[in-house]
Amino acid sequence: MVIERATGEPLETVYRRLFFEPAQMHSATLVSATPRPGDAVGHFRPRTTDPWRQCPDLNSGFGAAGGLIMTAQDLVRWNRLLLGGALLPAADIEAMRTPARLNNGESAPIGMGIASLGPSVGWGAAGQTVNFAAFNAVYASGYEVVLLANGSNEQRDAAYPRMRLAAQIHNAVHPSAPVPLPDAPAAEPGEPAAMQLLLARCR
Repeated sequence: MVIERATGEPLETVYRRLFFEPAQMHSATLVSATPRPGDAVGHFRPRTTDPWRQCPDLNSGFGAAGGLIMTAQDLVRWNRLLLGGALLPAADIEAMRTPARLNNGESAPIGMGIASLGPSVGWGAAGQTVNFAAFNAVYASGYEVVLLANGSNEQRDAAYPRMRLAAQIHNAVHPSAPVPLPDAPAAEPGEPAAMQLLLARCR
């Protein structure tokens, strides 16, 4: 709302003018309630052992919080635009990378939008809706790995499986300097409270 009031333009128009067109991200668009012809169809399952079910709900309404559709190639173009200094000063990029300080004094792995993959390993960002999942990793080696999936697990689907797969892909294409595989997160008992709502939306 702030962006639209300040510019007098719809959010997607601003994104296209400031980001998509300069980076030549021709596939990029905001999620809408109506799927575009040719877009991937999302799938959902409550647990990794359950069968996949098609979920036509695109989860529109993210606004500036996310909900972008684009190809893996366009996500790489975004990396070059952002990390190349074309959008933000170097100090702001560093702030995005700096781990947040929690109230108990510990550091969270994620900063202002970008998560550390480990000291001298690189940086990344994970995204997930009811029926899609993504991971975008930029490694210190200079390699980038982008993962896009048209399926999402509700329970125990943290970013870890995608982070691990991205590291394995990196190591396969750059075996002379492999990055360590991330540690598995601690198990969390129980199911999310929103489980039944998500199931209803995907039936």
